[in-house]
Amino acid sequence: MGLATLQSALCTKGIDTTIVDLYKFRLNKAKELGAKKVINARDFDILKQLSSEFDVVFETAGTVITTQQTVKLARNGGKVVLVGLPAQEEINFSTNQVVSKELDILGVFRYANMYPRAVRLAQEGSVNLKSLITQRFSFEELEEALKFARDNKNSCIKAIVQVSH
Repeated sequence: MGLATLQSALCTKGIDTTIVDLYKFRLNKAKELGAKKVINARDFDILKQLSSEFDVVFETAGTVITTQQTVKLARNGGKVVLVGLPAQEEINFSTNQVVSKELDILGVFRYANMYPRAVRLAQEGSVNLKSLITQRFSFEELEEALKFARDNKNSCIKAIVQVSH
């Protein structure tokens, strides 16, 4: 989700993008796709170094911690867009920060109603979905594909299962 969101954001001319991830492989791909700055969260205290810096923060990982961090990363008057869906139903935010920073928080259910635009961006080449495919499996290898995608976050972006040849 994150790299596709990055490509969509880059369709806006003049935008600066910072990508934060835990995996160097994904950060390298983000840089290749046009991210201005990439940060490995394993090596960098993002809250200490980047607090209140961003106009818009997209949360695509869907973890409790990253979701909570969004309000700290957004600037005053900024926007937080929640794309990732944490397994935990309720998450605590600092409501003081949301109110004092006058943040807009937008929940996005995997870009509902955005499919026509997404298809158009892919068709015209503005978003290169093929560049996100790192592995291909046959339908007979479905179980292996699911295990591979789950266990190889450092080398797998999207694993595709081909139903027919």
